[in-house]
Amino acid sequence: MTPPIEPKILPLVNALNETKIVETFSSCEGHYDDDIHNLDIEFDEKEIMDRGRAEVRFDPAPNISLDIIERMLIYIISEFDKEHGFYPSMVYSKKIYVPNSQLNIEFVFSLEIRPFNRLEDSIKKRLDTDRAIIQTTEIVNRFKRVYL
Repeated sequence: MTPPIEPKILPLVNALNETKIVETFSSCEGHYDDDIHNLDIEFDEKEIMDRGRAEVRFDPAPNISLDIIERMLIYIISEFDKEHGFYPSMVYSKKIYVPNSQLNIEFVFSLEIRPFNRLEDSIKKRLDTDRAIIQTTEIVNRFKRVYL
């Protein structure tokens, strides 16, 4: 059974899937120090650091060129920067190369939202990340209206 999508990242996951050019498969709304300590789970320090951002990972939808996906990502990042700057949150994307079971290399895309100042307290990082998720979702929706 697939775990439910965390509620704060769900609007962005839905917006990306609604483009019909990507298919999401993993997401995290971001978890910060105080948030982690409230969970009834043990985490090592590396896991905590790796969850200090919101992220959606996705593959290209069938028969979709990488060009349109890259144009969408450039649009999202540049519009976010133009409208909101890089403080208090940054939006960026990665193309991550990973091995598959046949010893070939495949890739996935990641759209990430990270607090600019990782030294801020967890409440501020949570608020900044939540605001940036909403802003990024609005940009994805605008991309759909204008370009798709």
